[in-house]
Amino acid sequence: MDISFEPVSSEHLSPLADIFNYYVEHSVSLFITEPVSNEEMRAMLFFEDSRYAAFAIIANEKLAGFISIHSHNQRAAYRDTADITLYLAPEYTGIGLGSRAVEFIEKYAEKNGFHVLLASIAGGNTASVRLFEKMDYVKAAHFKELGYKHGQWLDVVWYEKILRKET
Repeated sequence: MDISFEPVSSEHLSPLADIFNYYVEHSVSLFITEPVSNEEMRAMLFFEDSRYAAFAIIANEKLAGFISIHSHNQRAAYRDTADITLYLAPEYTGIGLGSRAVEFIEKYAEKNGFHVLLASIAGGNTASVRLFEKMDYVKAAHFKELGYKHGQWLDVVWYEKILRKET
C-alpha cells in the first residue's frame, strides 16, 4: 500500500469532518456527541503555533484519515509535551495504517523538539489501546466514568511516550 502524509488543507476539511463525524455518531471513541462542521474541523486541525500540525493520511491516492500533534497545555512548562490525535476512515482500520501514522508523527515531533507525546483514549477503545501499546506507549493514567455517551459511562486512559531521554 502506498502511504503518504501531507499537511491538512482546506480541501481536506469536508472529507475529514465526514470521517470524524462517523466516530461521533457511531462510537464511543470520542466524547463529542454532535457532528462537527467544517469550521469546527478547521479549529481542530489548523494551529497558530507552527510546531503543531495536522496531516492528511493518503493511502493509494485516497484520503484515509488524519493525524495531528497539538498543545497539551498552554503553560510554558508544557512546551515540549504534546497530544496526538489519530482518526482513520473505517475501511482503513486494522491494516497497519495507524502504526505508520504514529511513526510519522513521532518523527515530526522529534524534529520539532518535543520531549513527550500523549494519547487520550476512551477506555473501551481496545484497537487504539493495542496500537499505542504496540508503539511502546505506556499507560500513565486511567480515569473511571468521565463521560457518558450512547447510554454508558466511559473511562479515559492516557498513554505516554518519552521521545528523548535527557542525559
